Amino acid sequence: MKKTSGFTLIEMLIVIAVIGILAVAVLSAINPVEQMRKARDTRRRSAAAELLNALERYYATHEEYPGDYSDGVVDGTLCDATGSQVTSDLLATLIDNDELKAEFSNRINDSSTSIYGAIDYTSGSELATVCYEIESSANIDRYTGEVNFCDGTDTDYVCLPE
Repeated sequence: MKKTSGFTLIEMLIVIAVIGILAVAVLSAINPVEQMRKARDTRRRSAAAELLNALERYYATHEEYPGDYSDGVVDGTLCDATGSQVTSDLLATLIDNDELKAEFSNRINDSSTSIYGAIDYTSGSELATVCYEIESSANIDRYTGEVNFCDGTDTDYVCLPE
C-alpha cells in the first residue's frame, strides 16, 4: 500500500480553529476601536496645543488675543466655558500674523477635530483656554476628576493648559 504524505481534513480543521481562537483573543486584547479613538484624541490634543501656542505667541506680540477669540468667557472654571468652536476668522488672523501655517486650517476644520476655545478672565488676567473633545474611555478615565476635565452630557472635553 502506498502512503501519501500530507494533512488530513480533520487536522486542517483543527489548525484553522486554533488560529481562529487565537485571532479572536488577540483582537479582543487590542480593541481596535478603542485604539482608533485614542488616535483621534491624540490628534485633537496636538491641534489644540498648537492653537494654544499660536494664541500665546499672538498675545506676546500684540498684548491682546485676537478679537474674534474673546467670544468665549470662562467664569473661573474651565467647564463653565461658553467658548465657541474655533472660527475660520481666528485661524486666518493667526495665519496672516505668521503664528500658524496655512495647512493647520485644513486640519483643525476637519469635522472630527472638535476644538473649542475661550478666554479666562479670572483673577484679572487673561488666559487663553483651548478645549478638545475626548472619546477614548481610557482617556476619559485618565482625566476624570482633574481640574481641566469637563464632563459633558454627550461629549467630554479636556482643556489646555492643564
